Amino acid sequence: MPALEADFSHVGSIKLQDMQSVYGLDEFLGHFSHTRWLDLSYGELRSIPPSVARMTRLTRLDLRSNQLSLSEADVDLLEGLTSLKIINLSRNPLARTPNFATLPNLRRVNLKNTGITEWPQGLGPHQALDIVNLAQNRIT
Repeated sequence: MPALEADFSHVGSIKLQDMQSVYGLDEFLGHFSHTRWLDLSYGELRSIPPSVARMTRLTRLDLRSNQLSLSEADVDLLEGLTSLKIINLSRNPLARTPNFATLPNLRRVNLKNTGITEWPQGLGPHQALDIVNLAQNRIT
């Protein structure tokens, strides 16, 4: 990713699909603190860039089709994104999921084909949820 000098906090949406190299991605995203929609799908991410935690206005996060297993740091990061309305983690080999109870504004959750075997913690109390996609998993 190119090194940026300017502040791009006025940018509301970032779409970086199919990123084969994540070198410099965290520093790059750090210049977009007021982003509301972030799409990092179809890439090679193994962890969520820490700069995403500073995107406090983020309402839509698309991380589908990466290599995310969700470390404890990733889970903590996601649980801090309290403005999130839509999260897509489908087609990632998830070892864990966040506690969705920490995300009070959540409306849509996509965990399709993630290999999870248990109902995600915190999904039950969400009265505002419109869509929860848990297809192609082995939940018992």
